[in-house]
Amino acid sequence: MAIPGLAIGAVSAQFFPRMKIAALLPLLLAASTLTAAGPDVAAIQREQVALDQRNTRESQRIEQAQEEAMIPVRAKVRDLRAKAEREFRAASLAVVPALTAGKTGIDTAAIEQAKFALLEVDNIEANQLEPEGLEPFEAQRQAWSRQHDIAKAKIEAMLFDGMEGGEKARDAVVHKAEIMAKWSEKLDALGLELARAQRQLQLEHTSRINKAEARLVALGVKASAAMNARIQQKLKKGEAPTAEDAAPQPDPAQPAVEAERDEARNALQTALEKVQASFTPRRNELENQRDEELAKIGQ
Repeated sequence: MAIPGLAIGAVSAQFFPRMKIAALLPLLLAASTLTAAGPDVAAIQREQVALDQRNTRESQRIEQAQEEAMIPVRAKVRDLRAKAEREFRAASLAVVPALTAGKTGIDTAAIEQAKFALLEVDNIEANQLEPEGLEPFEAQRQAWSRQHDIAKAKIEAMLFDGMEGGEKARDAVVHKAEIMAKWSEKLDALGLELARAQRQLQLEHTSRINKAEARLVALGVKASAAMNARIQQKLKKGEAPTAEDAAPQPDPAQPAVEAERDEARNALQTALEKVQASFTPRRNELENQRDEELAKIGQ
């Protein structure tokens, strides 16, 4: 028996899935007073409450597991950073005697190496350790989201109980959710593949950028040494250093290193855009296949 005012012929079967169940319940309650047939509103409410509880528990479970898994990852990052900071501090202090003595021929190789190692800690954390640690839990969230959408569709399908053509409408609602979940899984897998490719590019190209940045730091130390030597020479002669003497002069090699750094930054962006473009046709094809399958529902 059809519910007065809610006959499937009057309301499209596509309408109900787009409405929140909570918004439909008052309408269903009113309609249930007119006929004994129709959706079991109390059952729908129970199912929705149960699903909401499952969603909360599953989200909490994933968050807790992620929090525990990331503890050793973050501990490793702290250890790497502390070691790199100690080495950079030691390398910096090692040149102090030469600076104090007014020497210009200072070996800054140790500073450059230590600075690169320090910069690489951030690179490894952002593009390797942290994303690799988080990746399994993002996959779990995506899998649960797909299950949740199907479970929600099954509850929404209960709205057609007792309606003329309701069984067919129920099947269509659930089938649509299952198709969406199937293709979402494929799209999620593609997104994960793209993210991995992007991280690898970030890791490799950022190392090139960091090498140039570390070199610039070393050149800055050399420039400071040259400035200090000029000041000390003036003082030894009994002359007052000028403002020009007290201003570090860029090392002749600095422009080339800056150009190398800028080229590395541009190369990274170009590489990211290329890999993104290479994945776009694959994503489009999956979405097109999904839409074609969805279009067959109800035909």
